[in-house]
Amino acid sequence: MKLCLLLWLNFMLYMFLIGGTVKALFMPSTLLVNHIICFAMWIGILLSVRQTRDDVLRLTLAGSLTIWYLLASVFSIYPRLSFEVAMQRLMYFAVFLIAWRTAETEDGTRCIAISLLTACAFEVALSLFQWLVWLPRRPPGEPFERVIIGTLNHPNDLAMFLILGLPMWLATIAQEQKRTECNIQAYAAIKFIGIVGALLTTFCLLLTCSRSGYIGMFAMVLSFLALTLKWKSEAKVSLLNIRHMPIIVASFATLMVCVLLVPGNWVLRRLIAMFTHFDISVYNRIAMWKYTALMVEDRWLTGYGAGCYPLAYPKFIPQGGVREIFLHPHNFYLHIAAEAGTVGLLLTGIVALLCITNGYRHIRSIANKTVNAYKVAAWCACIGFLVGSLGNSELEIPAIMCALMALLGICIADKRGSCYESTVKPKAVWQLARLSMALPITVLMVFLMRFDFAHFLFSAAIRGYCSEAIKLLQRSIELDRQNAYYASQLGLMLHRNDTEVAMRMYERSLLCFDGDPLHWHNLGHLNLLKLKRLIGSWSMRLDELSDKAKEEAQQLVDASLKCFSNALSLDPSNDYYRSCVLCVEALQRELNGDTYGAINLLNNAMRHYEWTQRWAREHAVALAKSLGINLTDTKPLHKPQVQSHKPATINELRLHLPVRYRRIGIEREVILVE
Repeated sequence: MKLCLLLWLNFMLYMFLIGGTVKALFMPSTLLVNHIICFAMWIGILLSVRQTRDDVLRLTLAGSLTIWYLLASVFSIYPRLSFEVAMQRLMYFAVFLIAWRTAETEDGTRCIAISLLTACAFEVALSLFQWLVWLPRRPPGEPFERVIIGTLNHPNDLAMFLILGLPMWLATIAQEQKRTECNIQAYAAIKFIGIVGALLTTFCLLLTCSRSGYIGMFAMVLSFLALTLKWKSEAKVSLLNIRHMPIIVASFATLMVCVLLVPGNWVLRRLIAMFTHFDISVYNRIAMWKYTALMVEDRWLTGYGAGCYPLAYPKFIPQGGVREIFLHPHNFYLHIAAEAGTVGLLLTGIVALLCITNGYRHIRSIANKTVNAYKVAAWCACIGFLVGSLGNSELEIPAIMCALMALLGICIADKRGSCYESTVKPKAVWQLARLSMALPITVLMVFLMRFDFAHFLFSAAIRGYCSEAIKLLQRSIELDRQNAYYASQLGLMLHRNDTEVAMRMYERSLLCFDGDPLHWHNLGHLNLLKLKRLIGSWSMRLDELSDKAKEEAQQLVDASLKCFSNALSLDPSNDYYRSCVLCVEALQRELNGDTYGAINLLNNAMRHYEWTQRWAREHAVALAKSLGINLTDTKPLHKPQVQSHKPATINELRLHLPVRYRRIGIEREVILVE
C-alpha cells in the first residue's frame, strides 16, 4: 500500500511539476526521462500480465490502439514526428493499464485518488498565488483578464484538469469516513480538507473563465444528480452524510454569488458568452471545426499522423478564412480523428464507452453497499471531462491525459474480474501476444533515445556561439537525419554567409518533410537573394542583363516562383505568400520583356496586400522611373510583421519545439531578402 501510494504520488507530482507540461517539450532531459518512464511502464506491464479475462481485455484494448497508432505513423505525412508522438500516446495507454490493475483493490483506488488530489492541491495553490499576485495590478476599468494557468499551458487546460479533481474532494469525505469511524478528530480534519479543497477548486475553475470548463462542470453535476435520482428508491447508504449536505450546498452557493459579484462581472461575461455570440472566439472555434472536418474527410482512414495536426491544418484554411492557427482544433474528438483517422477515433470511443458503462454497472451495486465513493467521483469526473472536451482538446498535455487515464482505469476496474481464467490456454500463443507488443515498443525506444541525444546537441547549439553551434547542429543532423527542423535551422544560421549551403540545407529539410510552407518560403527567398547578388541592386532592370546573366536570372526566378507557389498551396489563406507569388510573377514578365505588365503586378501587390516587401516596392519604383511612370496611387508600404518585433531571445527561439517540429509561430525563423 505504501509503495503503491509513493509511486503514484511521485508520478503525478512529476507530471504536473514539469514532466507532463508544455515546458517539458522544450527540455531534452525531461523528454528523455519521459521516454524512459514510458518504456519501463510497458516492460512492467508485459512482464506482469496474467492469463485472466481482465488481462486479456487489457492486452486487446491496449494492443489494438498501440498497433493502430504505429501503423498510422507509417502512413503519416511526416513519419519521423508521428513515431515520436506515438510514444507519448503509448504513455497514456500505459497509465490506463496500470491504473486498471491498481484499482482492482480498494487500497489501490485510494492511492490513485490521493495522488490525483495532491496534484490538484498543488495546481490550485499555484493558481491562487498567480491570481493574488495579479489582483493588486488589476487594470482599472477593465478587470477581465485570465491569469491563472497553474503549471499548464492555458486557463482552458487548467479548467479541464480541475474538472477531474473537483469530485474527488467530496469523495474523500465519504470514503475516508469508513476508515476513520473510530477517530472523530481525524474524520473532522478530513472533512474540513475535503470541503475546503472542493470550494477552492471550484473557485479556481470559475476564475479560469473557460466555457469548456463550465460545460464540463455542469455535465459532471448533472451526471451526479442523475445517479442520486436512480439511487433514491434503492440506495440504503449515502455517499455524503445527509446532515452535511446543507452546509456544502450553502458554501457552494455563497461561493458562486461572491464570484459573480466580482467588479466587472468577468466570470458572468464568459457564462453569457456560452449561449450568445458575445465573444468572437465562438465564431473562430466553429470555423476551426469546419476546417478540421475537411481534414478528416481528406484522410478519413489513417489521418495525418500523430502530432501532425498543426502541420496540415493551414492547408484547409480557405482564402479569407479565420487564421487562428492553434496546436489543436479545440475539439478532442476532431483532434483524434484528424491525426489517427476514424479507426483511431472508433478504437478510442470503444475504450471510453467500456470504461463508462463498466463504471456505471459498478455504481449500481450501491444497493448492496459495495460502492466505492472514489469510483463514483471518477465516473462523474470522466463524464464531465468527455463532455467538456467538445470545446477543447488536451491530447497534447501529458499531465492532464495521464490524470484522465487514471480515472478511466478506476472506472473500468472490477475486483471480481481477475478471478476468472482466460480462454487463452496455450502458453505459446500468450507469449507470442506479449512479444508482439514488446518488440515494436523496444525498437521505438531505441530510435527515440537516439533522437533525444540529437535534441541535447541541438539545445546546446542554440545556446552556443556561431562556429560551435554549427558543429553541434551538424552532429544533431547526423544523429537524426529525418528531422527537417535541424537542417532548416542550420540553413537559417548560414544563409547570410553561404547561400549555397543554406539552400542545400533547406532542400534537405524539404526532402524530410515537404509540407512546410515556411521552408518553401525561405528557399524561395534564398533564390531571390542570389538574384539580388547577380544583378547588384533592385534598382537594376532584369531585361537589360547580358544573355548569360539573364539565363541564370530566369532559372532563379522560376525556382523562386515554384517555391512560393508551393508555400501558397500549403497555406492558401496566407496573403503574404500570395503577394510573394505576384511579385515573382512580375519578375518573370520583366524577363520576358513585358515591363508594363511587371509594373502592374507589383502595383497590384502593393495596393492589395499589406505584406508586400520592401524589395518589390524598390524594384517597382525603379522600373516605373525608367519608363517615366509615377507610382503615386499605391498604398504606403507596410513592413512585414517580422520586422516590427524585437529580435527573439534564446528562450523564444526554443518555442519552435525542435524535436516535435510543431511551430508555434516565432517570426525570427523567416528569411527575407532585406
